Amino acid sequence: MIAVLLLGMPAGGEWLTILAFLLIPFICLVDIYRSQFSHPLLKFAWCAMVVFVPLIGAVLYYWFGTEQKVVSKS
Repeated sequence: MIAVLLLGMPAGGEWLTILAFLLIPFICLVDIYRSQFSHPLLKFAWCAMVVFVPLIGAVLYYWFGTEQKVVSKS
């Protein structure tokens, strides 16, 4: 009976996969929210990409989206 109840619980490396699918897009969304972009629709587009295609969207954002940020000169 206990084996049946524990059958669906993630173990070992599965926790790393779950963490990657939750944490990486969350960090990416926080970075998008705190950043300024050259065009207002870019922020919305990157948020939509990360929300609807989480891991791929986050990787693409860090690959291409960080180049589209406005750099403040202080």
